[in-house]
Amino acid sequence: MAKVVFHATQVNKGKCNFMIEHIDKLVLEVIKSKLELGPNIIRRSSRERDIGKDIKGTYMLNISSKKDINTLISLLDDNIRLKGYKLIQYNQWKENLIT
Repeated sequence: MAKVVFHATQVNKGKCNFMIEHIDKLVLEVIKSKLELGPNIIRRSSRERDIGKDIKGTYMLNISSKKDINTLISLLDDNIRLKGYKLIQYNQWKENLIT
């Protein structure tokens, strides 16, 4: 299962990013390759809430370049149908990119 986070902030000179987290590094490598994205995939450190639990580690792909963000927007707008709360998050994230 993938965890997808849309985050846009104006605090850091309008920098916006997209982060996808997954337990399978290969899945992220395929996404990165197919979309020709630039950033490296990193292993996420354990969260404090996970200490002492049998939880698999995860990997992250954090996208923040203008080129990669535009590639992602094209994919999501033209090929993927988000629903429910993820659609709401995506629309808010995209709106913050424009403002």
